[in-house]
Amino acid sequence: MKVLGLDPGKTTGVALIEIVNKRIKPPLAYLECRDETLLEIEHLFEEADFIVVEDFKTRPGKARQGAFDWDQMIAPQVIGAAKALAKRYKRDLILQQPSLKPVAYGLSNQKYYPGRKGMHRQDALAHAVLYSVRNLHALPVGSGKSES
Repeated sequence: MKVLGLDPGKTTGVALIEIVNKRIKPPLAYLECRDETLLEIEHLFEEADFIVVEDFKTRPGKARQGAFDWDQMIAPQVIGAAKALAKRYKRDLILQQPSLKPVAYGLSNQKYYPGRKGMHRQDALAHAVLYSVRNLHALPVGSGKSES
């Protein structure tokens, strides 16, 4: 079973993980993509069984403060590209909220730094691992349990 995690934006974090015997193996792909159409990583959509993408919502408070004035809204565009590629390859696409990152980082054996920029690959990995543990019954990364 393979899960592709994406953290969409001008720089999209990408992590493709594989689960074997409930164990999450080291990422098969762990990179950043600046192609907003995601076509340069299209082959990963074909390889994956599930696509997990960090969701983006315009928060009313931020919007009223003008945080999105004249913003090109790249993250939603990347999410749209991911939805199109997932549909092309008949893959399930799951949107996860950013508020899940602290738990996701813990399950992926990473340290979470609130507000830190440039953690795109790490965010993508965290989202893929969270889905794998919660929905595919994989063991958390670094759980230390022996393989059966």
